[in-house]
Amino acid sequence: MNANTKNAKLDLHLHRRAFHHVAKVNPGMTVACEEGLVWVTEANNPQDYMLRPGKSMVIRKRGDVLIEALSDAEVSIIHQN
Repeated sequence: MNANTKNAKLDLHLHRRAFHHVAKVNPGMTVACEEGLVWVTEANNPQDYMLRPGKSMVIRKRGDVLIEALSDAEVSIIHQN
């Protein structure tokens, strides 16, 4: 790992049925579910993802990402710099 590489991490608490929109995401961003259950939709990807605690996904394409909490949830968003 390059010592000059830094990751920006955003921790979110989402109440049930709340949404979080991340605009113009670059490939490599990670969405991690810490608690609860979340639904993740990635622009230009016909497949949606459901994440449970301990599960994560890496965004593969540039575009918007929508995260919906199906229950109260804790989510981490990690941007690669």
